[in-house]
Amino acid sequence: MPFFTTEELGKLFRLYSEFFDEIIPIDIQSVIMHESFGHPASFMILLKLYHDHRTYSPIEWNRLLKENLESYLNGTHIKIIRALRMMKSTDLAHVRDLTAIKNEYWKVDLSDLNEIDKYLLNIGILVPLTKDRGSNRISFTSNVIFRVVFREVWPKPNSLQIQDVKDPLSLLVRALQNITPTTIINERIRNLHGPSEKAFQAAVFCVMNELLPTSMDCLFEVRIREHEALDLMVIQDNNDWCGYEFKVEKIFSAQFKDPVKQAKRYAEYFRMNIYLVNFYHDGGSTPAVVNVPKDVTLVNVKYNAECTKFTINTIDNEISINVS
Repeated sequence: MPFFTTEELGKLFRLYSEFFDEIIPIDIQSVIMHESFGHPASFMILLKLYHDHRTYSPIEWNRLLKENLESYLNGTHIKIIRALRMMKSTDLAHVRDLTAIKNEYWKVDLSDLNEIDKYLLNIGILVPLTKDRGSNRISFTSNVIFRVVFREVWPKPNSLQIQDVKDPLSLLVRALQNITPTTIINERIRNLHGPSEKAFQAAVFCVMNELLPTSMDCLFEVRIREHEALDLMVIQDNNDWCGYEFKVEKIFSAQFKDPVKQAKRYAEYFRMNIYLVNFYHDGGSTPAVVNVPKDVTLVNVKYNAECTKFTINTIDNEISINVS
């Protein structure tokens, strides 16, 4: 079935409003369009989720999606889960690498794809982009499918007890202690000196998502506007706890200017402390000392080439971490 266009999605929202005599909030319409990418099965899942729960806040929507998505999956998504569970470990590692690219597209030669990418296209995990978005490009079929795949292919550590989660910094330490280095090192999305911020974001989210006790939860990319989203948000008993925003290789004061402004926007919007986490490789310069607003905490994390050792630096702490 062809994907819905933006115009067709708008018509579907209007039909819903006419039938149920209720207008879906514009912010929620925008989120549903973004999450579905126009993929019909994903769109219907999200529309049904909204219809059953009637949430009006994009933040609450993120929580709702994380907590309830699995029970709304239809045959398309269940087929994908079964296919992933039958894959070889090497193929799963390839899929995991792709999730670090997230919902962005990447260039390929569609006439010369490897066998695993052909299979992923065939079962609907990946999709070629339309010509208006560029030829020879593919991406995940929808954010819903991305979420399904993400949950299946990343390692899952044991959960912590609530008393073990003392503060946002200690939670970050626990997450880095439990990552699997091979999940971060990916040549496809590697920067000049090391892994991209998306690779770190995906790895930390996966671990944090499993580490947190039942009263806490980690949300992925909570948006404040169409093209701007906080990387990770942690909540406790449905109350905002802290946020994490990831950057890489920020060394000079000028390089921190925009990230600090961005973190400040998130702090004001969500009314929570934001941890601005800057990963930098151990073969270069030490980041400059930067003044940040009181609701932003700057954390510089030095890592080695294998991503088996991290050194966390804040104004008050230096913590060394070895990954087993």
